[in-house]
Amino acid sequence: MNEKELIRHFLSTIYYRGMKYLSVDDLNFNSYTPGNGIRTPALILNHINGLLLYISSFLVDIPNTFPDELNFEDEVKRFKSLIKKLDCYVLCNELASEMTYKQILQGPLADIMLHIGELSMQRKYSGNPADDIENYIYADITAGEFK
Repeated sequence: MNEKELIRHFLSTIYYRGMKYLSVDDLNFNSYTPGNGIRTPALILNHINGLLLYISSFLVDIPNTFPDELNFEDEVKRFKSLIKKLDCYVLCNELASEMTYKQILQGPLADIMLHIGELSMQRKYSGNPADDIENYIYADITAGEFK
């Protein structure tokens, strides 16, 4: 597996795991406010979307990597769109000369996975935990597929 394939597989993994916690039908989670200055699910997802734009900016010209804040449902739609676009950018483009896929993985992609875990915790705290009892080693995840 080369670097691009690994990154694309990781993007599909982020999508797979993230979508376990991003049900727009769960009103308790969508409107959950943890308090004490902790970001809401919509704000966490907005940050994740900004990170996806940031990574994309090393592959294509993206003038602004700080997206406007949207409601939870629209942030979920944006997440789905941005991660699929990023996968295409990785497949079809080369990184800017000052960046490596190793840096992308250890920086913004690792940060995104951390925030997926944060969404998992907040979903549990909101009273409606996702059914996430799964051994992810055996998950049906394939680079370039978003299911």
